[in-house]
Amino acid sequence: MPAAIPQTDARTAARGNQKRAWRTRLSGADWGLALGGVGLLSGAAWALVGGSGRGSGIILSMLVLSALVLLAIPGRRMGGAFALLLGADLVFMAAIAVTANRARERIETSWPQIESDLRRSVAREVDAAVSRAVNWAESTARRALLLPNGDSRPFRELQLLLEESETEGERGIVLFRAGRPWAWAGMVRQPVDSLRDVVGVAVSPFYVSIYARADSGNRRAVALQLLHAEEPGDALARPIDALLPSRDALAHLEYAPHADDSTWHAIVVSGRPLLAVRAIPLAPEEFRQRRLERARARIAILLGIGVLLLLGIAWRQPTNLIRRLVAVAMSLGVVAMFPLNTLSNRSAIFDPTYFFVPGGGPFTASVGALAISSALLLLVLFPLLRARFRVRRRWLAAVATVVVAAIAPYLLRQLSNGISPPSISEGTAL
Repeated sequence: MPAAIPQTDARTAARGNQKRAWRTRLSGADWGLALGGVGLLSGAAWALVGGSGRGSGIILSMLVLSALVLLAIPGRRMGGAFALLLGADLVFMAAIAVTANRARERIETSWPQIESDLRRSVAREVDAAVSRAVNWAESTARRALLLPNGDSRPFRELQLLLEESETEGERGIVLFRAGRPWAWAGMVRQPVDSLRDVVGVAVSPFYVSIYARADSGNRRAVALQLLHAEEPGDALARPIDALLPSRDALAHLEYAPHADDSTWHAIVVSGRPLLAVRAIPLAPEEFRQRRLERARARIAILLGIGVLLLLGIAWRQPTNLIRRLVAVAMSLGVVAMFPLNTLSNRSAIFDPTYFFVPGGGPFTASVGALAISSALLLLVLFPLLRARFRVRRRWLAAVATVVVAAIAPYLLRQLSNGISPPSISEGTAL
């Protein structure tokens, strides 16, 4: 008869088996899901504090650590290709956060140098934009004089001439015959009959344009490109200085016939001063806020991609109900933590002035937040149905049905009360 196994040894063996089973259950995709969720929540937390609050360094460290672990361990052990892509997504997110932190520190410590560099950069950009505008205007004016001088007015030919050139901003051309406008195309916002220089600047109370003139016999062509628009004319026009790469760092641009002091930059064309420009940068606080908003917008895109990859890890076979519910819960945590209202300048669906229900917290703070939260909650329904979750007692099912039927109308009414008309008034269709 075999000897009896001591009770203490049996308990120790049982605990060891439980630990091994627990590690087995948490291996693979579960660890990838946990690390990915921690990384995404860290990215949302960084966007919330803006990289300047307490604990921002710890948050960024958690983001970087999650990304490196996901990339270091083979993908098949952490959730397949979804885990590797999620790790790369977190790396890009960490790079944006680190860059934004360094930019914030540089703004706080070296603002005079940043302002000086910005003025030089804007001067180079305006020089290049004016040079392109002059080249286009001279070429277009000369080509317009080559059009046939028949009885029919060449409106279509002038329009095709404008469409052939690949230039940005608003452009226009007027063709004169015998001193009178004969045909025109594009957008012309200033009188052109008094423009006499071969290349010059047309100035009006709201607009500044670069023009070129060409003459042939009794015909004259004037081509213009809009350089600058003052408020409120900038709401209607598309000047080329609004398309400068550094434009979002400026409060506004000022133009003058000549440079008065060292803050002005003279723009010279063919050896002749054409005009002068002066860049007025934003205040340091506003400059830092715009840089933070840009970083938040980029992180928001990466968070959206990351949430999809996180759900891909949870839904990757073989899987279970708990893993999917945890993934949805982490995704809802990202929605709750990320300040979606900071994206209201980029999209109206995140603007709380259009829709806001305080009872739902961050999940009903805007139409976009409500749509994302609803889609994530809908994902919970599918694994529950596949798990064949049923209420065993009929009376419990009846009670649940009555509760849902009683609460649903009030819930829908509460959500509908969050709809507000736009503050800028609504159109006739609404």
